[in-house]
Amino acid sequence: MPLFLTRFEDINKDAIDTLVRTGAREDRHLDYKQDLPGQAAVFSDQKKAEFLADVAAFANAGGGDVVFGVEEAKDANGVATGMPAGALGLRNLNLDATSRRLQEIIDNGLDPRGPVGSCPRPCRPKGRTK
Repeated sequence: MPLFLTRFEDINKDAIDTLVRTGAREDRHLDYKQDLPGQAAVFSDQKKAEFLADVAAFANAGGGDVVFGVEEAKDANGVATGMPAGALGLRNLNLDATSRRLQEIIDNGLDPRGPVGSCPRPCRPKGRTK
């Protein structure tokens, strides 16, 4: 069952490990991110923009999950394959502060503003017309 159809409270480490073990490929409802956007100097505006594009795409496609802390497998050329390589997790995470920060990135970066699940019309990164 896709994570986005699972109650948030029911998603745990076992659920994430199952995605990795079964080789659940990224698709229009699932995206893996090894790191959180904007957490440190190495996380550029490009990473935030990528995160916003993923959130907007999921909002427009009827839902989905960005799963942080999962490394993507890479092919021989170093290009991400969309397959999970491992559930590394996130270290030193303050869940409340992180949730607020991600919501702030979404609020400031998507048009229309508001929680992703409540976008009444197509969401898109601010400044983009298509």
